Amino acid sequence: VPTDPGPPGGVHRPARGVAVDRVGALGVTATGAGRPDDGIVPVEQPGQGLDVHRLDVGDDGGRAVRAQVLGMGRVADYMLEAGASTPGRYHFEVLSTRDERGTLWSFLLMLRAIAIIFWNRMCGRVALVHVNFADRGSSLRKGIIVLCVRALGVKVVLHLHTWLKEALDRGGPLFRWALRQPFRAASSVIVLGESWRSLLIDELQIDRRKIDVLYNGVSVACTPRDFIHAEAHPFRVLFLGQLGNRKGVPELLQALAALPSSVGPWHAVLAGNGEIERFRTMAQELGLAERVSFTGWLEQDGVRSQLLQADLLVLPSRAEVLPLVLLEALGCGTPTISTPVGVLPEVMEDRKTTVFVPVGNAAVLAATIGCVMADVEFRQMLSESGQELYRDKFSLAAFRVGLFSIYWTRFGVDFAAML
Repeated sequence: VPTDPGPPGGVHRPARGVAVDRVGALGVTATGAGRPDDGIVPVEQPGQGLDVHRLDVGDDGGRAVRAQVLGMGRVADYMLEAGASTPGRYHFEVLSTRDERGTLWSFLLMLRAIAIIFWNRMCGRVALVHVNFADRGSSLRKGIIVLCVRALGVKVVLHLHTWLKEALDRGGPLFRWALRQPFRAASSVIVLGESWRSLLIDELQIDRRKIDVLYNGVSVACTPRDFIHAEAHPFRVLFLGQLGNRKGVPELLQALAALPSSVGPWHAVLAGNGEIERFRTMAQELGLAERVSFTGWLEQDGVRSQLLQADLLVLPSRAEVLPLVLLEALGCGTPTISTPVGVLPEVMEDRKTTVFVPVGNAAVLAATIGCVMADVEFRQMLSESGQELYRDKFSLAAFRVGLFSIYWTRFGVDFAAML
């Protein structure tokens, strides 16, 4: 496959700046989907083991162009969804590097991924490898992949999905040196926010010229909500996520218990896996047994259904990156209360697209929930502003524009011609 795709025939090529501040979820994206003439992105999806998923989208003179993907759960799903809907000559391949059977199996999967990339490189079909990079075991496996693939002369996009500050603070000089190597070796680095770009520059001395910011994107049917004229019903509070301290579930239950009777009837749904029995017991002790229900893990359809039924999503996390559930809530028009953690202060505006509350403060959270419950016009404004923000920054289309722009400006791979 030619490394230079040639002129796009009058198709507009987005400027570099667009690639830096747009987001999405496309073939190669925030969790791992390869996209170029022949790229690979590791996509880690629990339980998939050795499975390799391929999406054939045409060919080039009878020879398919391949993009191999390695990644991170739901974001990878969104990337593949966007890539599958894009006509062209590219072939996607999902490579997993994590196996729930243990470290040895994960190591073997990593070697398998490297072997597949090597074979396609020898066949002259690899143009790009998109690697999704997290922490702990993922950073070791993906770091090895980056170094090996670069040694083969293949261009690599390293897509960072975790906040490294705590790990850097705990690690010594040797750890910092080891962590720095894949970032320096990568042809391009994608991060989820400006603060992450600054961290890589200041802490790991990565060249700022190779770093792009690309926010996550999600696939949501953006249907307007009408809270003002909705039929009367008990107010529905929703939490979506891993039930645990990190997500602020103790503060949420304490806040719900502190709501005065004057707010009217309400019911809360806590959806997600994690420490369900612990928080079910806590809810009972707080007198919330009849007002709080726990659904356990929900598939994507269940998540969307809950969002569309909810009057308010509350995510009082103590630590976050850029939570997909909050982006999905924006697209669904569900008003949100959140904490100013991770990338959220960069992309969300307090009392316009969300309502920020301090981390760990159940009293303020309770007061804020009560205020939002009492003001239907404010909820309507949050809903409409949130959907506007979603369409502009967090839709699949916006992500696709941002990702393709990065591929073009960094590598001359012109996906814009397919938009």
